[in-house]
Amino acid sequence: MDLADAIEYIRPSIVQIAVLPSAAAHRTQLNVLGTGFWVSENGLVMTAGHVIEDAQRLMASLPGSRLMIGQSIPSITDPEFTIRGSFNYLGSEVVEEDPRHDIALIQAMQNPFATEQRPFIKTPAPDTDVYPLLGLATLSTSEVRDGEQIGVSGYPLAEPALVTTSGGIASALGANIQHAQALGAPPGYTIPNIADSYLADVAVNPGNSGGPVYRISDGGVIGVCVAFRIGPVSNGTSMFLYSSGLSVVVPIKYGRELIARHR
Repeated sequence: MDLADAIEYIRPSIVQIAVLPSAAAHRTQLNVLGTGFWVSENGLVMTAGHVIEDAQRLMASLPGSRLMIGQSIPSITDPEFTIRGSFNYLGSEVVEEDPRHDIALIQAMQNPFATEQRPFIKTPAPDTDVYPLLGLATLSTSEVRDGEQIGVSGYPLAEPALVTTSGGIASALGANIQHAQALGAPPGYTIPNIADSYLADVAVNPGNSGGPVYRISDGGVIGVCVAFRIGPVSNGTSMFLYSSGLSVVVPIKYGRELIARHR
């Protein structure tokens, strides 16, 4: 595949993660918080753990609000109407969070894989009915190497259109080391708790979190986008922060472990 082929291959699996206020809140604006992707025909979506944490904080401040999964509607340009940046939203609930690796699973309350899909737009000719995009991501099981070309797709900055950036794996040997209390050991006796990660030479923005990171060659998902590195720079009097262009990717092996517990 080239990049355009890989985007079309993975596009049906990518969703928005959003919070919908209740009508009683007198605030109907949808709050798009991040990206996710379908990983199981049981109706499971994987996203970043901190996206779910942000959603839970927002829902706590907006009683009656709901966590939503947004399925993209194919873009249509027709002499009579044009559709771009539209979504079909499904209510969802959190299944499990993995704070150590910053990933989470959410469940569509009405599983689109198990129910007959209704057309988003009904037309006089049934073969031209417009349906929400739906598909499973292919989760890679092969080793990731430095220099592999990858894509990151999602909805950064609440953009309604799918945005893709691309680059390479800068390091397949990144690690996040924390110290955890050793089981059965005296208080204060800790051992290293290492979580593998990848560093990618790909520019991402808030809203990309939870999106799939995939090989361009075959569209296989190698990880979940969770963060980008910030670097400081000084002009002599003030300190500024800027995006270094390096992004943090959680290997999909941790996602597969999460999925395996909910089959």
